[in-house]
Amino acid sequence: MQPIERLFHEHIGLAYDKQVYLADSIGSQHRWQFDLVPGTVTFNGQLTFAVQLLGTQSDEHNTWLWAWANDASGLPDRLLRAARDLKAYGEQHDIAELTTAELPISEMINGLRLAAVASGLCAAKCFYRGEYDGGALFLLVTDESFVRRVSDPVLRIERIFPEMLQQFSVADQKLAFAHYLRAYDLTVTHTGNTVRGENTSGGAISGTFEPELTRLEREGPSA
Repeated sequence: MQPIERLFHEHIGLAYDKQVYLADSIGSQHRWQFDLVPGTVTFNGQLTFAVQLLGTQSDEHNTWLWAWANDASGLPDRLLRAARDLKAYGEQHDIAELTTAELPISEMINGLRLAAVASGLCAAKCFYRGEYDGGALFLLVTDESFVRRVSDPVLRIERIFPEMLQQFSVADQKLAFAHYLRAYDLTVTHTGNTVRGENTSGGAISGTFEPELTRLEREGPSA
């Protein structure tokens, strides 16, 4: 497995979880506006969050361009910190997809998958894909006022993980599931093809993979 693909597996569970929370907050039929000067995105004229610029995906050229490489747009450095941090991480760990300015779009390398990785590595609140004529702008929401409230992680995982698998091609579902459990601080154990996560109050969830998900079971009380 290539390093960028491993990063995707490590972060896709929680990244998708955060996207669902954003979608529930702004609605499926929403309006968005990005303001470069303050570095914010506003939804429905009401919710405004500070963001970092991640990159753009071009439908015409079928390419991804990292924000740090978009010299033509004169983007302010203060909105490129996250993108530059990702580049530095890529240089440190020899991950070409994070250090190459422009990338051809494929099933494995595209804005959504790169944004999921960025959401995890940068500990962002979530990311946002803003469509425009000819492509899409990807933003990382970093505003501390955007707070995800999850009262029952086990119940949340039971709902979100199967949804995520319907939206993304995940080669090693067992690996992604284990990392998703750890993201909620569950204690993870492996028994054969089954991965089980338990929280401090005794609630647990297990997934059986042969090699794809065949069964998801929730057990006992959960926090």
